Amino acid sequence: MWKYMAGWMLIFIASISYGQIAITWDEIPQEVGVHMIYEICDTVVIDLGTPGGGKTWNFTSQVTDGYLEEWIVDGAGTPFIDSFPTANLVYKSLDAADTNYIYSKLTPDAKTRLGFGFISPETTIVITFTDPMTFPLPINYGDSWSIYASLYDTTNGM
Repeated sequence: MWKYMAGWMLIFIASISYGQIAITWDEIPQEVGVHMIYEICDTVVIDLGTPGGGKTWNFTSQVTDGYLEEWIVDGAGTPFIDSFPTANLVYKSLDAADTNYIYSKLTPDAKTRLGFGFISPETTIVITFTDPMTFPLPINYGDSWSIYASLYDTTNGM
């Protein structure tokens, strides 16, 4: 009897794993020129409805606190690439008169945030993470991990 129960348990687990949500490295946007807009909101209230698939959720009526625009750019053309020689994924965002660059390294196993550079009319700052922020890939539904990061201001030696 246990032999048959173990067989059914294996079939049940296998059927669950096929429906598992996973994000792999090749599903992360990485092409130069990609433009992304992120709506910023502290709280979003949604009605999940009943369990099951085939749901369509519309968040356009949600009031947001603002947005952030980013572009993927060619790292070779950015002012701080020398501080991040292993970066193969660079994001650029604009905020009023400020320009921000986020330098990352993307591999099939992880996305690692290496640091960032910031240019404003008053100052230029480069921050490198001495312990880079690494997000392991693939990311599966229900995964959790902790990230601890320390940084170094290479501009001011702090």
